[in-house]
Parts: sequence; structure tokens; C-alpha cells
Amino acid sequence: MMLLNISIFIGKFHPLFVHLPIGFLLLAALLQWVGGLQRYAKIRVAVPVTLLAGTIAALFSCITGYLLSLDGGYNTITLDRHMWMGIITTAVAFTTWLISIRKIPFVFLRSARSLNLFLVLIVAGISLAGHWGGTLTHGEGYLSFSNSGNTTPERPVINDVNEALVFQDIVQPILQHKCADCHNSNKMKGKLSLQGFAQIMKGGKHGEVVVSGKPGESELIKRVLLDPADKKFMPTDGKPPLTTDEITLLSWWIENALQKEDRTVAVAAPPEEIMQIIQNYFGAGVQAEVATTSASQLHPATRLSAPALQADAISSLTDRGFVVKQIHYNPDLLDITLPAATGDMKTRLALLAPVKENITWLNISGNEVSDEDLETVAAFINLQRLRLDNNPVTDKGLQHLKALSHLESINLCFTGIEQPALATLEAMPSLKTAYIWGTALPQNHTYLRADSTLKIVAGESPARK
Repeated sequence: MMLLNISIFIGKFHPLFVHLPIGFLLLAALLQWVGGLQRYAKIRVAVPVTLLAGTIAALFSCITGYLLSLDGGYNTITLDRHMWMGIITTAVAFTTWLISIRKIPFVFLRSARSLNLFLVLIVAGISLAGHWGGTLTHGEGYLSFSNSGNTTPERPVINDVNEALVFQDIVQPILQHKCADCHNSNKMKGKLSLQGFAQIMKGGKHGEVVVSGKPGESELIKRVLLDPADKKFMPTDGKPPLTTDEITLLSWWIENALQKEDRTVAVAAPPEEIMQIIQNYFGAGVQAEVATTSASQLHPATRLSAPALQADAISSLTDRGFVVKQIHYNPDLLDITLPAATGDMKTRLALLAPVKENITWLNISGNEVSDEDLETVAAFINLQRLRLDNNPVTDKGLQHLKALSHLESINLCFTGIEQPALATLEAMPSLKTAYIWGTALPQNHTYLRADSTLKIVAGESPARK
């Protein structure tokens, strides 16, 4: 096992080596062909050494590529095409080098015409190997005018929310947007593909990723709620994390056992909060009973009062590493995420003071937020959604948030809250949903406030498994 891990580690240098032979071999072809002009004939002297460098680099590329493939998770047909074309191109490059130094045993292969022909074969081999390598990395059809190399689809617009299919029109676009780059039919990290319903239900190397009715036990949810610094956090490689809305929709899908491809939103009958998220996220049209909902209910922002933003308010925050999105105009409201970072949290929160009344969605998960820091957060009077997961906050700090009269959703997964937190959450008049997976509170239980306007969702904590 140790030897395999070392081999895979060495294989991770493949992206470094794979570009070296491309540069050297294409340069050799360029030198040879440009050297055909009398005025540049002298540059052909550099062709043999460039071919040799390209051949050696190609050999290392083949070795590291093979070692990387041992980790699995790739489409075997595409992988085999990429691997064998790389090996063939390396062999052709070596032969071309022998031709260039006139060491080839066959006389008819010692001419400049033969050298040019083999250089054409090298360029063709590089192109094919590169195409299949790109398919492994970016997915099928990445090299097309239709998507300009971007396999992440645009977020679709739902015209009739009631007729929309829960999986196909709501769940799948989220997974395609945030997860399919690494979990598709060609590149299956952890032997997991999220490109289709059957593949999701099949799971990956570590088993099922969706446990029907139990989002807290589903790897699909547990991984996105981890500390971003955790090596198991998803998505990896600095890709944009799932938003609170996206996690909420996926959790609702799992919790209500909606793992059927033909289930429509009308049949699923989601609560108002979920229906509102669907509408805001997908620009969904509303009909039937949803259409009778008042504008103030469908658009909570219209009930808020916030000052106009200063011209440089957003840019000054983004320059300091904050992720800022303006989600409403007149009033100007913001969705802000603080990427996990070292440093004094109190100082970082203080930077938000100029826009404290404009913040309506705030994500400060995984930032070592303390109970004292929540006193500052309580000054963000228009907060509607707050993500505090993976922070050492306790019941004491939660007391500060009772002043947030507009707070509707809070994520407290993997925090230090205990039983007294339930009373604090129940005392928040506008709160509709609270997530408490991975805490000291009893898991596998859904708490409801007496008036049924608050839902506190729990799942099984990893520590209790």
C-alpha cells in the first residue's frame, strides 16, 4: 500500500512533465521547417538536441502518466487511447531523433523528406494524445465551439416550477455546476460519477454517497460541510464551494427521499422556503398555489431597509479576499463569504462594518469564529441566512444572535452547541430552518417549534458512527 501511494504521488507530476515534450517536439518541428528557408538554414543544427530533449521529457511523461492512472477513477477507453498514443508518439520522437543524427540503419529514412514526415507524425500524435488527455481532465466534448472548453453548464432557467423535475431540473444542475468537473464519466475521482441518476445511486469507491432520508449520513452532504482545510472537503483544488442554497436544496432532496427521476416539484410539495430558493436560484416562474403568495413573501428583500452602497464598497472587500455578490438592488443587499484564513477574526469582521446593514447572506464557516465574534455578527441587522458550520461557537455565543429579527436560516453543523441551544433557536421569531448535524444535540431527529414555523434538522454525527 505504501509503495502504491508513493507511485501515485510521483504520478501527480504528470501534468508538469506532459507539457515539456509538447514544447520541445513542436519547437523541433518549427526549427526544421523554418530552417528550410535558406536565410534560416543554420537553425536546423538545433533540431537533434531539441528532439532528444523532447523524447526524454515524453518518456518521463509516459512513466508519470502510467503511475497516475493507478489511482483509478478514469474512463478506461479514453485512458487507454491517451496512454498508447503517448507511448507511440514517444517512440516516433525517438526514431525521429535517430533520423536527425543519421543513425537510423535504413538509408531511405535518412533524407530530409523522411525527417519532415516523421515530424508531421509527431505533431499528429501530440494532438491526438492531447485531445484524449483533455477529455480525461475536462470531460467529453470540451474541444468544441458550443462550450469553448468549459464543461460546466450554465444554470438553467425553470419556467414552471411546479412542473419541474426535482432531480433533472434542480438537483442535477447543481451537481453539474459544482461537482462534475471531477466526478464525470471520464474523470471519476474516488470512482464516483455524478453525471447521471444511476451513477449517483451507485456511489463510489467508499460506497453510497446518498442515504435516502438521511442527509446527515450522506457523503454528498457531509463532504461539503467539512472545514475547507480538511483534505476530504469537497469540492477540492480551490474550486468554488457549494452555497448555502445549493446545500439546502440537496439536503431537502435527500431528506424527503425524493430519489426518483420522475418526481415533480408539485408532487414533492416543498415548503415555502425551499420553493423560494428554487425560484431565486433558477429564476423559476411560479404558478398555482405559489402564484398566490404575496410579493413580500416571495421576495423578503422588499421588507428590508438598507443604505445605498458606496462606489468602492464591494471592490474594497474583494481586494481583501472576501467573496462578495450583490444579490439585490434597491435596497442594495449582499451575499458575503469569508474564505478560511488565518488571522484575527475580529479584525476581519470589522472590515464589514461599512456594509453591515447590506449583508443579508453571510458564510463564515471554518474560520475559527468565537462566541465573542458573534457579538459583531449580531450587528448585521438584515441577516437572513447565516452559515456558522465548522466553528467552535457555543450556546453562549448563540445568545447574541437573538437580536437578528430577519434571520431565517442558520447552519450550526459541527459546532460546539448543546441542549440549551434549542431554546435559543426557538426564541428567534423569524428563524425557519436550523441545521445541527455533527453537534452534541441528539441526532437523527427533526425538532419542530410548537407553531411549526421552525424546523431544526439533524443527522447522524460522524463521531457517533
